[in-house]
Amino acid sequence: MPDGWTVVGNGLPGPESVEDGRRTFRWFEDKPLVTYASTVAIDRFTVHRGKTAAGTPVITTYSPDAEIDPAAEAEQTEILDFLTTKFGPYPFSSAGAIVVGTEKGPTDEPGALETQSRHPTYHNMISDGSMVHENAHQWFGDSISFKDWRDGCVAECFAQYA
Repeated sequence: MPDGWTVVGNGLPGPESVEDGRRTFRWFEDKPLVTYASTVAIDRFTVHRGKTAAGTPVITTYSPDAEIDPAAEAEQTEILDFLTTKFGPYPFSSAGAIVVGTEKGPTDEPGALETQSRHPTYHNMISDGSMVHENAHQWFGDSISFKDWRDGCVAECFAQYA
């Protein structure tokens, strides 16, 4: 990867290496991963790092055209801390989000998609309703595979409840 570019994936970042002017990024997810919850994002990200109250690393990345909102980023950690009081310890080795751009989806509304441990990918800025819903998937939705997409309520109904 050329200078200035960053790769973000599930789990925790591993060692980077440079050979012939190209940087290689490694990410490690230490829990089983259902394929639909895997992610990779490549951009000229701004990367912010923090921790939950329990010490879980929180890695939030912003694409160049994404709005960086420190209050929303702090709220993300507060929501993760709150969810641990309701559902138990956070189940993965890292938390955070990927915030990509200011473009809206086909419904002209900001969108969000849960991924395991790299957590929600958001279009536009993070909102508290989306943060609760998408992060709730980390406890129940991202630890199961569906036999059929009609089984999606197992994950989506729980996240909606949260």
